[in-house]
Amino acid sequence: MAETDSDTTGIIYPSQDYAIPVGLAYLKLPEAILEIIEACLMLACIISVVATPDKDPGEAFYDHLVQTSALFLVITVAIIVIYVTGLVRKIPLPWSLLELFYCAVAAIVTMTMAGHVVANTYGKAGLILASLFAFAGMLAYFAEMFFAIRAWRRSIIKETLEAVEQGKMDGYSYSAKPGV
Repeated sequence: MAETDSDTTGIIYPSQDYAIPVGLAYLKLPEAILEIIEACLMLACIISVVATPDKDPGEAFYDHLVQTSALFLVITVAIIVIYVTGLVRKIPLPWSLLELFYCAVAAIVTMTMAGHVVANTYGKAGLILASLFAFAGMLAYFAEMFFAIRAWRRSIIKETLEAVEQGKMDGYSYSAKPGV
């Protein structure tokens, strides 16, 4: 076998075959569309709670739903900006893994906050609407987790193949030829 041949010659790395585009092309991906939907739903949730008329004395303002929705709105918009501006390629972080954890936290916290509001709405239409927007946002965050897991899996495969190609996995037994 020649020195230039290796066990991974001819393998197409997942990231070479599929790289997340940056710039405005990112906005065409399902992940970006979900992020835009999430941001719109969080904004609608905030507006619905704030627009609800005065509450009865002793009734909570549901500020916790407004605050968490605002936080997730800001973070989601920041993620969109990071991809559109191309910072995702300039800052070496495991972006897909970070997005996976962020979406999980956002979905669970949004579900918890919306559940609290639903349990205590007292028939106020604005609060019911806010809860619906929050639950729809939660579903969008759960759906985005699928894309984050898929991107994370691709990055793991790429890193493993690069390590094999560079000979960094010499301590492991692997061979391209059966029986060798």
